[in-house]
Amino acid sequence: MKAPLLENLDKKSTYLLGCSFGPDSMMLLHLLKEQGFKTIVAMVNYQMRPEATNEENALRKYCQDNEIPFFLKRAKYHLEYGNFQSWARDFRYSYFNELYQRFDAQGLLLGHHLDDSIETYVMQKRKGLNLFYYGIKPVTRIMSMRVYRPLITATKQEILEYCNQSKVPYATDQSNFSNRYQRNLIRNNYLLHLSKEAKDDLIEEMRQKNQELETIQAKIDKQFSPFETIDIKSLESLNNIERSYLFYKFFTRVFPPKMYKSKYTLEIEKLISSHKPNAAINLKQYYIQREYHFLRIIDKKDLNGYQYFLEKPVRLETPYFIIDFTKQSDKILISSNDFPLHIRTMKRGDRYRIHDYYVEVRRLFIDWKMPVSLRQRWPLVVNKNGEILYIPRYQVNYQPNDNSFLLIK
Repeated sequence: MKAPLLENLDKKSTYLLGCSFGPDSMMLLHLLKEQGFKTIVAMVNYQMRPEATNEENALRKYCQDNEIPFFLKRAKYHLEYGNFQSWARDFRYSYFNELYQRFDAQGLLLGHHLDDSIETYVMQKRKGLNLFYYGIKPVTRIMSMRVYRPLITATKQEILEYCNQSKVPYATDQSNFSNRYQRNLIRNNYLLHLSKEAKDDLIEEMRQKNQELETIQAKIDKQFSPFETIDIKSLESLNNIERSYLFYKFFTRVFPPKMYKSKYTLEIEKLISSHKPNAAINLKQYYIQREYHFLRIIDKKDLNGYQYFLEKPVRLETPYFIIDFTKQSDKILISSNDFPLHIRTMKRGDRYRIHDYYVEVRRLFIDWKMPVSLRQRWPLVVNKNGEILYIPRYQVNYQPNDNSFLLIK
């Protein structure tokens, strides 16, 4: 039996296999062994079933007999951890990621198959989710790992037949027959009773939906990549699915994909429809910030402000700006009596003299329609007496010039 994804993998590289001693992962391990792949086997024993220790020992022996590196992690679940399946998944992938980095693996291989993908699709349909892929992806990324599912086109029945014919050892997890979990309910009470034709119809339905999503995603990727900012005006031509995918890509440029929830689509839509030109969604160390007609994700560290002191005219390069007092500028007149200069960000109550009157710096930034994130790091040049000598003029179409007296990054 062939696993098409394996044909695209490099036999000179090392791959990590997440193995449970079930027929799916054991078939995959057998294929990897037969085809000469460099494989490391990782197993997590949650110690939730009496037979788990026997499965652990059987997998260890198989790996020893075939000279395959074997690594085991035992886990102990406690009620305060919350949902078992969610906790187990996080525990499992954290351990896999640790080994992945340790051995410089080029991929994590998992034994998910076509029936798993159908079950996932049915669960997605019942929850009425707006998704960016239906079923289980053949190739994806989890944490820092590239994840491959080489058996995703094989049915459970085909896998069992292969294992039995090839004398591949495996154990059946008896908890799969319990209706304790939603996935088991769908499998035991619904999918097992479907005819082959009905199951094929589900597979075709899933395929068509994914094809439609692929077309949408290609359009959004082309139009908005690299997703650093979103021009709100550009959203008018997008439908709800396109907008949701755009927000997902915008969000996951900074945050891990597993953090994205459908509620963020709703919150971003509220931000867009707000009458406030500047508003934000507060997310741990970041803000999703609306700044007039644009959306940006801002690191809170960038809003802390800064200050620099210069005792004499020199060129100063910082993470925020480059300023060169050794050059002549018609925009600012500075004498030796102004030193030491203080270059800093705005403070409450700052006032700037324009001709023969003073204006609040905060008000000036508002009039310029300066994005909020820039207001927190826009440089002010202040003399030794605390008088603001110069504030560079913000313009929406500002373009840095390497020959400028002041270049703002």
